[in-house]
Amino acid sequence: MLLTALGIQANPARYRLGEREHEARLAPIALVRLAREPPSVVLAVCTAKAREKTLDVLRMELAELPVEVRPIDVPDGVSIDEITRFLELLTNAVADLAPVRLDIDLTHGYRHHAVLLYAVALYLEALSGVAADSPTGEPKISVERVHYGLLEKLPAPSLFLDLRPLVELPGWVHALRTFAETGSTHALVERVRSFDSSEISDGPIRKEMVAHLNDVGSAITWGLPLELGRATQNLKNAGKSLEQILHRLPLGKEVATRLVDVVDRWVLGTSGGDGWKSKVVLDDDELRRQAELVDWLRDHSHVPEALGLMREWVVSRIVLATGNATSWLDKDTRRRAEWLLGTFRSLAQTRHSDLLSAEQAKLASLWGDIADLRNALHHHGMSGEAINPRDGLFKTRENRIRDAWSELRRLPTLDLRIGGRDSLDRILVCPLGIAPGVLYNALRAASPDRTLVVCSEESKGLVDDAARAAGFSSDRILTAVMADPHSGFQEIGEIVERWVPELVTAREVVVCLTGGTTMMGIAVAEVAGKAESLSLPVKRFVLIDRRPHNEQQSHPYVDCDTRWLPDRPGRDTASR
Repeated sequence: MLLTALGIQANPARYRLGEREHEARLAPIALVRLAREPPSVVLAVCTAKAREKTLDVLRMELAELPVEVRPIDVPDGVSIDEITRFLELLTNAVADLAPVRLDIDLTHGYRHHAVLLYAVALYLEALSGVAADSPTGEPKISVERVHYGLLEKLPAPSLFLDLRPLVELPGWVHALRTFAETGSTHALVERVRSFDSSEISDGPIRKEMVAHLNDVGSAITWGLPLELGRATQNLKNAGKSLEQILHRLPLGKEVATRLVDVVDRWVLGTSGGDGWKSKVVLDDDELRRQAELVDWLRDHSHVPEALGLMREWVVSRIVLATGNATSWLDKDTRRRAEWLLGTFRSLAQTRHSDLLSAEQAKLASLWGDIADLRNALHHHGMSGEAINPRDGLFKTRENRIRDAWSELRRLPTLDLRIGGRDSLDRILVCPLGIAPGVLYNALRAASPDRTLVVCSEESKGLVDDAARAAGFSSDRILTAVMADPHSGFQEIGEIVERWVPELVTAREVVVCLTGGTTMMGIAVAEVAGKAESLSLPVKRFVLIDRRPHNEQQSHPYVDCDTRWLPDRPGRDTASR
């Protein structure tokens, strides 16, 4: 279908379309004659004077062809109301014939009619949608070509300019703006796929560019800073390819340059190939690059992804501060950082919160707020708490996170030692009854740096001898003496709380479940539970001595079997 505007003059001209020419009194006549696939319908936009002067010329010249000429009577368009009516009449007339492939001719009519038809072309290009009953997903209205005839006096040829790229340019600008504001590359991908560069050989280039754009869009909206860094590097490297695709688009080079400018802040300068992630260095610059993505996601309403990445950023910051940057992507390294943050949070909620420095208390608060808000959103509100961004509690958490994040992302120096003590020790917790061989074997099995022993007044005297036999200094042993080792349940809580300052400085807590009275065993189990509540890694083992009881008593310091229990299923450290 051809949409054209008629003027009040019908002067002969030799029109040229490509290498073909045809002499006609009106541009739409020449376009129909020169078209390789002539339109079946010509919609002729006519003011009252144009209908009187040139509509019959158009009909007469096309009468011998299978082309239906349909006039669209329009006002002159000299006021806003008339312009609105003009546009409504044209868009409705085209829509009535959908689905259709449409050519538009801007040659004749009032000068401002060309602008109005250009506006119609933009509207149809941008809002044409997909036919609901179309099995191929073809657009309802596809603007194929936009012609403008440069009228010259005979015998000079009047060239038809192809203004289709000018119609596509706003779509590219919109796609680029959509990407800059939302991170979605879908519109850009569709533009790359459909743009007619008139180059048959650019298929592989388009395919590569589509892949790069999809990679970037996925990495942004999924909050993947490393994958985004690599994808944006690939896209930046392929910038010349996009310029090649867009060489026919007005400002095409500028569009390609602007796209690269948008992603440049996220580029990761590392080589590709297998194992590329292992080559990424964790340092202040990398943390700043990732923080840029956190800020972008938050500022562009990708709050769940921003919180998820912020959480991982905080973990990476702890990893860097603890000197483990070389293994920063290792699962165990990150888990240890999470445990430390969980310890801060748990400790802040106990009577021992004074063990935390001011900056550790801030970390504890930030870690907790991120976890609470992130979990609420990542579980999609599937809890008893209603999620409302305008809610006071929601806003309070959000504001606390924003303030703490703003400070932490500046990368201040962090002292992560609880109570000023390094968390490097492996602590053994062991009950001790009247069989000193239990402590002896526990020390040899665990090889601890420090030991906490739950004992009675009677068994306390066995500690030094068992330690000496195991080659362990008794100076590194603390004891908790139970006044009533058989039924003193009320003593357990105080024992647990007394040892919290020791526990929180441990890198690992190892618990022996063999020995002592039942009540001592319960006390040791409670200490282990407390350690876990403080997000400390806990391992458990039992001792097996198959010798007769009398022999165990007479020769206590004999190595026995040690059985390490399986680790308990880990809790989601996101909640810590």
